Amino acid sequence: LNGVKPWSARSIEPESAGGVFFRKVNGAGPTAQLDSLLSALYYFLAHEGRFSSESCRAQAERYSPVQFFRSWRSLVEGRLLGEFSKRDYAETKASAI
Repeated sequence: LNGVKPWSARSIEPESAGGVFFRKVNGAGPTAQLDSLLSALYYFLAHEGRFSSESCRAQAERYSPVQFFRSWRSLVEGRLLGEFSKRDYAETKASAI
């Protein structure tokens, strides 16, 4: 994910980001979580003009349901083909002996 981390000095610039992260505050109550979310929202509002709708759209498309299922199908098919190839190789090697 490409997003601005307002609390980090090494964060990316808004122009190349797809959004703004907020920090999960471990062990803190709901008020601390809300403060973190509000800080991210305020950051976005203060820098809204620097965010690129194209970058945001491209980021969203990388995680779209269509892309998710394409990636999974490719992974599964690759694994299946890999398993068949290993078995075929083992059978070929065994018959050559």
